Amino acid sequence: MVIMADSSSSSTVHTDQPDVGTVRTDNVPVQVTTIRLTKENYLRWSAAITMGIASRGRIAYVNGRKVEPAMESMAWDTWFLEDNQ
Repeated sequence: MVIMADSSSSSTVHTDQPDVGTVRTDNVPVQVTTIRLTKENYLRWSAAITMGIASRGRIAYVNGRKVEPAMESMAWDTWFLEDNQ
């Protein structure tokens, strides 16, 4: 909701957009690196990819510390969503 006022009147405008602070961007596709993997640059590419994954808080999915819960568990849905981002 936005309240607009000037010296002569005021009015209230309702908007359907969320507050800027509540918008999540976790699901927005992001290019992690511009380095294209070749036979010669694996170490450089791997370091860039690892930093990109770690910066998104997903390194535990890659190194195995975030273990897949049982599929019957309520936690599995969350794990699956996070693992596929």
